[in-house]
Amino acid sequence: MGLKKLNKAFNDRLSESCYFIHTSEGFFVNRTIERIRSLIPPDQVDLSLFVYDMTASERPSDFNEVLDAANSAGFFQSRKFIVLINFQSIRKKEREALYRYLESPSPTSTIVLFSDKPPDEKIKSFLNTDALISLDLSQTELKQWTRRLASEKGLTLSDEIADLIVALSGGNAGIIHSEVEKLSLLGKKQPELSDIANTMQGSLSPNVFTVADLLIRKRKREAFLLLEQLLRENDPIAIIGALNWKIMDSARKGKIRERERLQGILEILIEADRKLKNSQTTGVLEEAFSKLLQT
Repeated sequence: MGLKKLNKAFNDRLSESCYFIHTSEGFFVNRTIERIRSLIPPDQVDLSLFVYDMTASERPSDFNEVLDAANSAGFFQSRKFIVLINFQSIRKKEREALYRYLESPSPTSTIVLFSDKPPDEKIKSFLNTDALISLDLSQTELKQWTRRLASEKGLTLSDEIADLIVALSGGNAGIIHSEVEKLSLLGKKQPELSDIANTMQGSLSPNVFTVADLLIRKRKREAFLLLEQLLRENDPIAIIGALNWKIMDSARKGKIRERERLQGILEILIEADRKLKNSQTTGVLEEAFSKLLQT
């Protein structure tokens, strides 16, 4: 798992010359940068940590500024960290300059590259496998991470509840972290399903569960009316995730007895999720609902 690799890298105090971290989650980017900051004495941060967003105003006007920061000696010989966010937006000339640097990197600097695209073969050729880290987590990995977050807060989550949190969050790591924080304030060591429904994303969970029940009972008009409300207030990916969880839960409880119908419903939800995650948003949820009501 990528998170294990990342933890190992921090246990080694990011001793490699360069790390490539593949993630589209801003939460993981910010959290990792904070962990880098924690490796540096507070009075040395300004001279030892340099962060550049390659798509924003923080982008260096001259890429040599980045390489100069990497090549210059650290404060009292301490390690320097140069962080490039949105590395996928780097220009060809800049990329080639970085490759030349990596042929003979500074022994006292670490460059951390964050990209929402996987590394190319050239980057791979310069880095050890331990320095190639993917935080593009699967649903199973997100569930495991959610349970670990909860454990750090003194909470014990069942597989079912962790699965529901991931579903209602749309797999967004920042939302998952925020919701686990909320659950930790309830004063319960083992939150129940009702706690999740009451705390997560306002009205999403109870309403989306109602939609799922209406779909199962093929009550078209009521389902579409509630869908319109949900779309105005919530992320479509989170709606699909929550619907998927509730459908599976209903099947486990015997509310959907026909195996063929259950398979058809799940295939529709999976296809809608795929389209939404590929940035195809217009009419996706409405189309999925039309198909669901015909199954």
